[in-house]
Amino acid sequence: MSPFAAVADERLWETATADVSFRQPGTGYRFAMDAVVLARAVLGMTATRVLDMGTGCGVVPVLVARARPEMRWVAVEIQPALARFARRNVADHGLSGRVTVMTADYRCLRPEQLPFTVDHVVSNPPFRRLGSGRINPNAQRAAARHELHATLRDTVTAASRLLDHGGVLSVIFPVDRQDELVAEMMHAGIAAQQLQPVQPRPDAAPTRVIVHGRAGGGSGLTVLPPLMLHSGRPVAV
Repeated sequence: MSPFAAVADERLWETATADVSFRQPGTGYRFAMDAVVLARAVLGMTATRVLDMGTGCGVVPVLVARARPEMRWVAVEIQPALARFARRNVADHGLSGRVTVMTADYRCLRPEQLPFTVDHVVSNPPFRRLGSGRINPNAQRAAARHELHATLRDTVTAASRLLDHGGVLSVIFPVDRQDELVAEMMHAGIAAQQLQPVQPRPDAAPTRVIVHGRAGGGSGLTVLPPLMLHSGRPVAV
């Protein structure tokens, strides 16, 4: 396994997605493909103690932990209702001993408040700045899409504070904010080292980008070929 895996081994992915289902609110927040793509991108990495900041209903830790039994996860969610869904999803898949769900604001967390030190942080943060676009009238959806609880800088700063030195941060974000993400990582002392665009299909422009960076890491950024969501065999859960 690589510390910066681009796409998970197909056998791991089949294990992660076999007979999986997720509870989520009937109205309000609904998890999107971004969480699934992020899970696939980090599935083959070497980390063993992982923090998911803004876990929603727990999609990323559930998928990855199912295929990687040596991994331990702490999943943080600020919205109590979504944290309850995450705990149920973790329990439904028999992962309560390996995935801890915390109801907390990750902007305020300190390393000693976590159940263990972490060598990898993953995040699918809100992607719209305040003042850009209409804020959804549903509070759960609004918080998932707009930076109501945490800005991009808040997210990257928290990751830098909570990561072990040399640990990895993995973020999926809109491609039109790619430069801002890389700059914020640099500002927080995290060197962006691998970048992969995500395209809906081969004839469409990238809409998302996955960026992996290392806390205290060196220079050099590798740009990988795009990850295609619909190029034959679909990615699905």
